[in-house]
Amino acid sequence: MTVLGLYDEFDAEIICPNCKRKVTMGFQTKALLNLLLHFRAGDKAETPNLIVKDGTITDALGPCPKCKTLLTAEIAIKDGILQSIQNIKQKI
Repeated sequence: MTVLGLYDEFDAEIICPNCKRKVTMGFQTKALLNLLLHFRAGDKAETPNLIVKDGTITDALGPCPKCKTLLTAEIAIKDGILQSIQNIKQKI
């Protein structure tokens, strides 16, 4: 997946599966409003123009700030609240 144009970002602290360092990084997604918004765990995934149901946002994408490895992940949503990053993998 190539992220072109505007996107939104979910910022999270993770352990990079490549370099094994604890890093804070942003995972980009085009599944929300694409207004360069920044979200963190605990933020509502709703705006006046968008209602997000429970589940996961797949194909979130971002580079590790330490080793620059491109990672993919899923963003978990429960009760309309962004929960966490899960299933972090190195993009092949």
